[in-house]
Formats: sequence, C-alpha cells, structure tokens
Amino acid sequence: MPELPADKPQRSLLTNPPYGERMQLAEIMPLYQRLLSLFEDNKHVNGGFITNAPAVPQLYQPSYWKETKYYNGPIECTFYKIARL
Repeated sequence: MPELPADKPQRSLLTNPPYGERMQLAEIMPLYQRLLSLFEDNKHVNGGFITNAPAVPQLYQPSYWKETKYYNGPIECTFYKIARL
C-alpha cells in the first residue's frame, strides 16, 4: 500500500478487503493492520473498510473508529469508519 503525501488535499478511501471467507485470517491481518495505520496516521484521509474478521477490534483504538453492523448476504460484517473529531 503506497504512502499518502501529507501535502495533498483531503481524501476519502472506502475498501472492501478480502474477508476470512476467502482467505485465512493470518493472511489478511497484516492488511487490516496497515489499513488501520493508514487512517490513523493520515489525518487528511477519511473513510473506512468492511470486514467480517473477528480480530479487527483488538487492533485499533476504539475512540478513533465507529462500527456499523450489517449483512453482506448471509455474512455478518462490520463497517469500520474513522471517527475524526
């Protein structure tokens, strides 16, 4: 995942990375960790990501994120949206 220059205007990013349904959780956790860091470290980036990975809440600071539960067909998922103050 490329670095985002801080001198650029406000950006939005919404992604639907692989779920544990298609890949093993150990394979996708580095991606989730990188996504969380990207949003938390780049104040000019808003948005979030969708997943059904149960371990994601253990990786982030809850005050930064808003969780919305929904279903993608029969799969229960969570949309994690960065909560900027």
